[in-house]
Amino acid sequence: MFMRMPLDISAKLYEDEVVYRPPLEAASILIDVGSGCSWSRCTFCRESAKKRYRVSDLDTIKRKIELLAVLPGILEHNKAFLLGENTLGLDTDFLLAIFAHIHKYLPHVKCVNMYGRIKEVLDKGEADLCRLKEQGLGDLYIGVESGSNRVLKMVCKGTSTAMMQRCFDLLDQVGIPYALSSVIGLGGKEHSAEHAIATARFYNGVHPKSIRIMTLTPVRGTVLYDQVQEGKFTELTPDEVLLEERLFLEYLEVENCLLIGTHISNNVPLLGRLPEDKEKLKDILDEAIVSHDPSYWQKRDFENF
Repeated sequence: MFMRMPLDISAKLYEDEVVYRPPLEAASILIDVGSGCSWSRCTFCRESAKKRYRVSDLDTIKRKIELLAVLPGILEHNKAFLLGENTLGLDTDFLLAIFAHIHKYLPHVKCVNMYGRIKEVLDKGEADLCRLKEQGLGDLYIGVESGSNRVLKMVCKGTSTAMMQRCFDLLDQVGIPYALSSVIGLGGKEHSAEHAIATARFYNGVHPKSIRIMTLTPVRGTVLYDQVQEGKFTELTPDEVLLEERLFLEYLEVENCLLIGTHISNNVPLLGRLPEDKEKLKDILDEAIVSHDPSYWQKRDFENF
């Protein structure tokens, strides 16, 4: 999810015209720590095309926190989100200094959420994760992308299912909640079923607070875009996307988890809590598959979920 900031505010608080944050952070105070991804090698990711990784210096971040603190109504918010696609990878003492400044100037903030990568969690280890949690680290947003090692290697994710399992076991151990995401269609036509089933089964073995699903959209400038143009990667048709999503949902057996499928890339918006809304979500997909009219489902509201 992205949002555009009013120019008079963004000029001082945000160095990028567009900032990215998860949908569940809509009510959080957005603090500009950096932007882009230090990995930037995933074949499908816009960051691999932009290569815009940036981290602000600590004094700049502190000034922005102080400026945020005087905005009208800001003290009513009890959550903050550190901008940057893999902020957890920053030095632990650097993050703790940011946390301390947040608590000083935004005393109502109880938790600080951020994006992270699998390797960064493992590199931090139990001791540093506990230090961060004690000072307010809340939800970590982590891209799983696929539960298939074949697909992970194919898209240069830089991780494996074994690494991911160790990561989430560690987060469970220290009590840090995590929200995960994956991409429908990432295995292409050849590995569609494997990708759907393996991803669902991986989720079944961990304890995500929420799962966000998006649909693969090749972006000009990425390796994946070139692979599509060269015929080396075959995208799913809209109908095949719905069938893969339906297969994924069929195998998904998680508890107390919010499923968020409202990304602009998705033909059929889905939103529900699992397991209780699973049959309702399957019915929505079944109806869309039968109707062959995804445009109708894009207009669906979520008041009944």
